[in-house]
Amino acid sequence: MSKMLTIEDILLAPDLESKEVAVPEWGGTVKVKGMTKREQQQMRKSTTDPQTGQIDSDRLEAAMLAHCLADPVVTIEQAEQLMQKSATAVDRVLTAAMDVAGMSDTAQKAMSRTFHAGDERPEATS
Repeated sequence: MSKMLTIEDILLAPDLESKEVAVPEWGGTVKVKGMTKREQQQMRKSTTDPQTGQIDSDRLEAAMLAHCLADPVVTIEQAEQLMQKSATAVDRVLTAAMDVAGMSDTAQKAMSRTFHAGDERPEATS
């Protein structure tokens, strides 16, 4: 049987994954890291158009770079500059960032496999 966690156990657990990503177009590697839930919420809020409620995918990609690049650390302005670089290179970094942040299709599918059928909440009926 697994240990029952305390709030202290949870708060002290190192749960943010990081990963080095080779970017041959840039001649080296970068390091991406996962996001906290608060960072994810802030990123979503900062990239959502208040008038339409729609997420601006261009702003989202730049924000993702700014939040998830751990080495080198970049500002949102620098992330916007990176959007002018090779799409292949930027997409490689973004894909790795989404993976470690649990936001990629692959990460979402892997996460869903860890849930047991009996743990799913029943759908509401009208």
